[in-house]
Amino acid sequence: MRVVALLATLLAPPEQPAEPLAPAVQRPRRLQLEWQGPPACPSIDEVRERLDARLPELDAPLLPGQLPLEVHAQLVAAPSNDEFELELSLVRGRESHARVIRASSCSLLTDAAVLVIAVTLDPVATALNLPAKTEAPTSPSVPEPEPEPEPGPGPALGPPEPAPQRPTEREPPPAPDLDLDLDLDPPTRPRSAEPGRARGLEARGLQLAARVLPSGGYGPTNTAYASIGGGLAVLGERWRAGADARWVVPRSVTRSDGVGGSFDAWLLGALGCFVPGRRHIELPLCAGLEAGQLRARGLDTLPVATRATIPHVALRLSQGITWVPLEHLAFGFDLELAAPLTRGEFVVDDLLVQRVPPLTVRGILGVELRLPRAGASRNK
Repeated sequence: MRVVALLATLLAPPEQPAEPLAPAVQRPRRLQLEWQGPPACPSIDEVRERLDARLPELDAPLLPGQLPLEVHAQLVAAPSNDEFELELSLVRGRESHARVIRASSCSLLTDAAVLVIAVTLDPVATALNLPAKTEAPTSPSVPEPEPEPEPGPGPALGPPEPAPQRPTEREPPPAPDLDLDLDLDPPTRPRSAEPGRARGLEARGLQLAARVLPSGGYGPTNTAYASIGGGLAVLGERWRAGADARWVVPRSVTRSDGVGGSFDAWLLGALGCFVPGRRHIELPLCAGLEAGQLRARGLDTLPVATRATIPHVALRLSQGITWVPLEHLAFGFDLELAAPLTRGEFVVDDLLVQRVPPLTVRGILGVELRLPRAGASRNK
């Protein structure tokens, strides 16, 4: 037997050397956590235990193409009061998100941080591992009524009474589906439902206004005058455009040698205004043009009382202030400068009586009646 075993050993093929095992490559973990806090608060090991309760697969290696989540948390006691403050920073690749959370206890802040981290890693698994809601208390059980003894034989007095119904227990309503989503990008501003219109604001239309315009100042000739007039305007949100007409009250001017005349004028104008303001105060800044005619008549003391006219065209610039105590009523004052583009003189036998100055100034009082706005509506 020994000879047979020896021959079998000699004839067996030589054994191949075992191949060396390749070293195992350890994949990076899904979470890289850095936690700092006071000694009395939960430590990083306790934080990981709470995370394991939320996500049992927390330590699972990353899949190809996934990026780890870096979490930096610092828990401190707020110096102003008895609260705690948590500075939480989440970084994944090029995306980052930071927030500050405050609470009355560091344990509550730890739970909040664990929930934020878990939802960021896997919102679906976190929702599945949330503790179930406490079921609604059921009504106390009602003892079943004892069966009544069967009646003996006898005449039937009526239909049998129906058996009492057992009270049914209401099932608690099903828990709503949770849809948790944590976006690392900054929130974007909500778009309005209708472009160009803000919710709750009034869509203002055009408004017509009529004004009475008493005024006084220097001009249209080189003396002081009073005038009276009126105008119409169209008002927008921060602008107005209008037209006005004025009559310069006649005034007699006499030289020291007795030569003189009576002077008046009529003027038509148009203005466009930018109207900034706040609440009941408006500050219209206006520019425009006026045209008309200056008229003169010789005094009766002259041998021949003749009449003369000068055409008038001028540029206008004004600044005003308007008080609007009511929606349909306004009071204003405007300081206006006018630069005549036409020049002329009134003379008697080569004696100068009046001339057109290079610049005139007038102050204008205004009482304005405003009609309701056209197309005004309110969003509800």
